[in-house]
Amino acid sequence: MRRINLVSLLLISMFATSAYSQQYPVYYSNYLAPTAPNATIYQQQANQTKNASVSPYQNPYYNPNMAAGQQYYQGNRNLQVKEVKSKSVVEEDYKISGKNGWQLGFSIGRKFTDFIFELTPVLGEPQGSILEWDDMIFNEYNFNVSKTFKVYDMPLFIYGEYKFANLAKSGSSSDDDLRVAPYYWISVGGIEADTNGWKMGIGWDKWFTWVGFQFSPIVGYTHQQQNLTMTDQKYPYPQDVNLYLVDGTGQQQTVWELDGDGNPIPACVLNSMVDPTASGRTFYFDFDGDGTLESFTNLSGHSGYAWDVNYDPDSYDQSGNPVDGCVYGGDIGWDLSGPTQVYDVTWQGMFIGMMVDRYMSAKDSIHFYFEYSLLDYKGQATWPYRVDLQQPGFIDEGNGQGIVLNMAYRHKITKTVDLEVKIEYENYSLDKADTTIYLNPTYFTNTVEHINNAMKSSVWNSMGLYLGLKAVF
Repeated sequence: MRRINLVSLLLISMFATSAYSQQYPVYYSNYLAPTAPNATIYQQQANQTKNASVSPYQNPYYNPNMAAGQQYYQGNRNLQVKEVKSKSVVEEDYKISGKNGWQLGFSIGRKFTDFIFELTPVLGEPQGSILEWDDMIFNEYNFNVSKTFKVYDMPLFIYGEYKFANLAKSGSSSDDDLRVAPYYWISVGGIEADTNGWKMGIGWDKWFTWVGFQFSPIVGYTHQQQNLTMTDQKYPYPQDVNLYLVDGTGQQQTVWELDGDGNPIPACVLNSMVDPTASGRTFYFDFDGDGTLESFTNLSGHSGYAWDVNYDPDSYDQSGNPVDGCVYGGDIGWDLSGPTQVYDVTWQGMFIGMMVDRYMSAKDSIHFYFEYSLLDYKGQATWPYRVDLQQPGFIDEGNGQGIVLNMAYRHKITKTVDLEVKIEYENYSLDKADTTIYLNPTYFTNTVEHINNAMKSSVWNSMGLYLGLKAVF
């Protein structure tokens, strides 16, 4: 009987224990008895809820439904963080800065250009000479490199650029010396030209950001060179140009020669590119200012001579009567072959600029650039047909300014290479420059003359369209 009772008691105890355990979820049973068969389920549950803010394995009052809500919230929170992060790293995904921060670019483009300079009247003309190189089209090649780095946690970059261009289409050139109707003295002809330039600068990478636009200022030095030549000039409208000398009293006086009747008439040449002594002509001049004309055949050893434009088609004798005073005169024009006017221009000085970048996606971006520069101007003129000049004969020097604007669109074609399309505008200009004239010592004792503000203005304008690549190296 006692044995039966003991067996019954044991069975009742086991049943009671089992019933007590079934009052809790199976994974709590596993928690209390991790060696139970449901331990695998316990581990799966633990992995699923390990990110919950309240863990059932640490809180005995854990509610499975609450944990599921927390888990859903945490999952959405992680998704939102991921979305925000994806927006913030668009730039990093887009950039081709490379591990070392080096970037190399190359582009080729067409540049449409005009250049003009105007001289100040110095011999009584109503308007000074105007020389123009119009409608030039260049093929331009551009190489650039940049490097990002940090100094005391300040993000900086350096930038370098070199470009050169050759003439694809020449356009036309003109040298307009007179603008008094109906007597125009204008030569027209072709063009030979080339350009080159470089710049170097240092900037602050991403100085600040505003509504997604990143601003990076830069400061540096620029050097731009334009080599311009007028060729095969034609002079369809010849005019009388009278010859003058300075007498012993320092006064500019007329140089005379004799007409067919032996009467003195003002000596003149057709244009300043003709040597007035080349034909063996005899001239007359009042050297000492006493009113007596003396003959000579060579200008060498005198104090200098100059040309003054006579706006009438005829010259006048000492009595004021009109005479044909031009030995080379006539109504036909003349042609000059080869280079006739060569003008080499240099603009160089400090610049400040601003780069603006906007990343639109992981593959596309737009870029803007503005540059302003204060420049030293130097123009060097060689006039091959001017025998009265040394070569170069003129040097113009002054202070100018420059503006560069460009906009580019970039598309990532590989992980490290961008395709770029760019449009760029350039303007370099100056108001007033001093001119130094170098005269031929064969004809002049004083071979150097300096004229303040002899150049009235000079302007270079260009617009270019470019296609290029940018890559990490």
